[in-house]
Amino acid sequence: MEKIVAITIPAFLAIVGLAIMVIPTKVLLSLDRRTGYAIYKRTLESTDNEGKAIRSAGVFYKLFGLAFFLFSTLLYILTGNYH
Repeated sequence: MEKIVAITIPAFLAIVGLAIMVIPTKVLLSLDRRTGYAIYKRTLESTDNEGKAIRSAGVFYKLFGLAFFLFSTLLYILTGNYH
């Protein structure tokens, strides 16, 4: 049972990370009212360019998803499930 949990948690985090990276930015913005949305609003207010604001939030979401994926990989390695 412990082995299943040790494999399932990193796999779930990897899937979440990949999903965040591939879901379109506008969809994520419609679900988010915290960090990504704040980046979008701040960029939009300072530049009046919606495309640039969406790209800025998109960069954040890509990096956030990548962090999830890298954390899951590190967790997988540290739990000793790689062999």
